Amino acid sequence: NNDRLVGTVREVMVEGPSKRNKNRWSGRDSGNRIVVWDVAANEECRMKNGALRIGTLVKVKITEAHPQILLGELV
Repeated sequence: NNDRLVGTVREVMVEGPSKRNKNRWSGRDSGNRIVVWDVAANEECRMKNGALRIGTLVKVKITEAHPQILLGELV
């Protein structure tokens, strides 16, 4: 079912750094699916400015689907 979400933009509630890779952040979409994205240089700047905080909603474009998680990039 996750494969059909590739290419879509999901609204995700930020939970914080990924448990497995501190260079990634994760959150959950409205379907309670885990969504993970890389922390790029521009995202680090946004985090310092308070735009990307735990509990906020962000839009993530899904680029890969795996059985347990979705991978994406902030839009």
